[in-house]
Amino acid sequence: MKRLILVCILLLVIPLVCAWTNNAYFDSQTDHLGINESLGQVISSFDHNDLSILKNASISTAKGSTTYSQHLRFNSSWFSPRLRYIETDDDVVTDTLFIMDADYIFQYDINFNNGLVSEVSSSELADLRGADIIILGSNYSFVKARLTNDVNLGLSLVEDMLNTTITQGELNTYELVDGSIYEVSIYDINTSMSPPEVKLSVNGVLTKYLSNGESDMLSNLCVGVWNVTNNSAHFYMGRNWLEIEDTNVSDGDYDTGILRVNGENIDDAYIKIEGSALFTSYFTINNISYRIKADDDLYITPGSGLRSVIPEEEALITPYWDIKYNGLNHSNFSDTNHYVPIIIYHTQDNASYYMNFTNTASENYSFPLIDNSNASNLSFKYGTHNNTFHFFEGFINTSGCNTSSCVFNIRLGDYFVINHLSDEYNSSTISTVLRYASINTSNQTITFIKASGSGDTISINYTNNSGVANVTGEGNLTVAGVIHEVIIENSTDYSLAIDMNSDGDINTSDEVRITVRGGGILDLGVQNNLSGRTNTTLSLITLSNDFEEFAGNETTNITITGNETAHTVDIIPGLTTYSPNRSSNTAQGMTRYGALFNHTYVNTTSDLLIYYPLSQVFGNASIEESIPLNISLLVSSTTVAAEDFNFSVRVNTSYFTSCAYRIVNESSAVWNHSSGTKNFTKSFDGIYLPVGNWTIIVNATDYYDHVVSRNATIESVAAIETNLTGSSSATATIGGSDISFTFDIITKGYPYVKFYMNLSSGSNTYDVSYASIGNSSTRKNISGASSYAGAEAFVLPNISNAPAYAMITTGLYRYNHTTLRITPYSGLSAGTYTGSYGWGLFDSE
Repeated sequence: MKRLILVCILLLVIPLVCAWTNNAYFDSQTDHLGINESLGQVISSFDHNDLSILKNASISTAKGSTTYSQHLRFNSSWFSPRLRYIETDDDVVTDTLFIMDADYIFQYDINFNNGLVSEVSSSELADLRGADIIILGSNYSFVKARLTNDVNLGLSLVEDMLNTTITQGELNTYELVDGSIYEVSIYDINTSMSPPEVKLSVNGVLTKYLSNGESDMLSNLCVGVWNVTNNSAHFYMGRNWLEIEDTNVSDGDYDTGILRVNGENIDDAYIKIEGSALFTSYFTINNISYRIKADDDLYITPGSGLRSVIPEEEALITPYWDIKYNGLNHSNFSDTNHYVPIIIYHTQDNASYYMNFTNTASENYSFPLIDNSNASNLSFKYGTHNNTFHFFEGFINTSGCNTSSCVFNIRLGDYFVINHLSDEYNSSTISTVLRYASINTSNQTITFIKASGSGDTISINYTNNSGVANVTGEGNLTVAGVIHEVIIENSTDYSLAIDMNSDGDINTSDEVRITVRGGGILDLGVQNNLSGRTNTTLSLITLSNDFEEFAGNETTNITITGNETAHTVDIIPGLTTYSPNRSSNTAQGMTRYGALFNHTYVNTTSDLLIYYPLSQVFGNASIEESIPLNISLLVSSTTVAAEDFNFSVRVNTSYFTSCAYRIVNESSAVWNHSSGTKNFTKSFDGIYLPVGNWTIIVNATDYYDHVVSRNATIESVAAIETNLTGSSSATATIGGSDISFTFDIITKGYPYVKFYMNLSSGSNTYDVSYASIGNSSTRKNISGASSYAGAEAFVLPNISNAPAYAMITTGLYRYNHTTLRITPYSGLSAGTYTGSYGWGLFDSE
């Protein structure tokens, strides 16, 4: 069957613009960033083990080499960026990395382990000139170092420096490592000055006149000269001009020195360069360090970084890193997998409060907490005006009860809380709120209702105890698998005294606290002293051992006040709260543990919603590094037949190391190659790419061992390539014997070749039955039509040799002595015969 071969030539550009990104987190297995905690209290220092931009390296000068190390530091004593839940300068109340005005933000150090040494000549540290150093991910070069008065040291550096000499009259093109192209020429040399001054033209923009050692900024391009002659200039170009100066290298202190980027001074920069003179003509730099202070309150809100809020982004020196804040580890406060709500809300008459909570057994409860209706002149009280809520026990005298010795405090209809553990503070306690519903003296049963809204009841039997004065009976109430003794008063209302904390006695000093899901403990105040009072204070307690780090219990007070005139109540949370968007009826605050208080109030009433976390809440903060590593892949054709096929690669990064590519299918690679240059083009003979779908894979590696890849898919189609090798032309004169033409034939996809030929001279046509193709032992008939009808197939053997780069030859066929024979015959008219011939591939004979 014939295979149609269609060749499409096009230009396919596949750019990949990206940067590798890595994060070093303010987090460890044992320490996480908590609310009100500073970054430096969690992680105080990052180095090459954490961030590639802090990679250790070496620097060489004429006076020797030294390794150096880099650090980013966040010392807790500086009150570095701190996780807070506060109101930002946009009137938004949220969690944020907060940096207070005049606090240090970070410190950067670079330490020369063996000292960076230079000879000092005319105050210049000339040996540093041209030395390369990596600073925070940028490849800088020293262009000037000057020591004045033996203590004032100024350093000038540029990024990705190009260093060359240009002669007057030349127009030279230079490419920096980021791929930017510059045309440079000498515009003028002022030889009247000594030494001469030069004015350069860079892409048509003129510098000022520059003498030896001077420089100029053209946008973010630094252009400087080291030496000017009467007709040439030794100059340099580079991006991002960096200047660092310590006014006193001998004092060991951070001075308000100079940190300048591209000619712009960075405010609030504190510089310390540590070094010393060696003999009389050498100077050694041991350390370069700088700190940045905030000149205003800064708020890094979730999803943002320091760069977005700091007034001078250049304070970070290079664009390759940022301090990022990604929010709380659990930011959805409505997610019951991480938070449990505690609600204190007012009733419709505004005269009482109910409380809702979920206990550690995941049971929800709702009960009346505070009443201020003043009904029956009871004034401010726990529960409702008719039914009291109890969280203190009554009292039972083990020697017997009389009118004054026992206290039966729980009456019919009253609410009470009961705990299954006797510990005063235990985050595992199961707290249950019950209501004394009824007593049946006939069958001696008492019924309690769970205040959960489910209607679930608990009934117990009791036995008569007529032998004890003032006691009708006693029974056992089992809740959460624990038995609580119940004593019934011998009175008409059958009041109860209950061992509410399961400690084996009933005593008015025993207070029962509510433990909520997550381990928070609610201390409900002092029950017995509300008479005549207008307020009470509740406390939400998080135990110290629930925190990651021991810092004592956390207690947040909630004061509920009564309005004696209107008989309403109000809530005052005992922590700093903030009003979002300057709201007049909402305030929010968060505890150190991560409990969010949401306080809403209208007129004289208010509600409180607390989202209590099931575990301590932490923030997610990191140093994010991101260095561009871009690939542009240029493919000449997506369909490859017999023609030459090529693709070009361009890598854009300042830190290129190598580039490798492969052309592969699903199971194997046909070509492998590597290159040590960023920009290259590879060309191949397409006939040696077997038929099928292939993928070009390009991997670029940078100085930090990061790799970025780019792929392009191509299809190799069946094709034939023929080269006339037996003669220099396809012209011959038929005499008394055959003439022949020898061809080198290579095919891919199909091993069978057929041939057609049309030769004519005027009205005469050559009879192709007297022509054939083949080799010394095999001849095959050809077709005389413009098709292959009637032509026989010549079988090509598998390829025996191919270029070294063709690692796979499956499906490739070649015979380099295929011969076309043309035989004279009787009746062949004399004349010049011309025409065409063609080759075809077939999958069968």
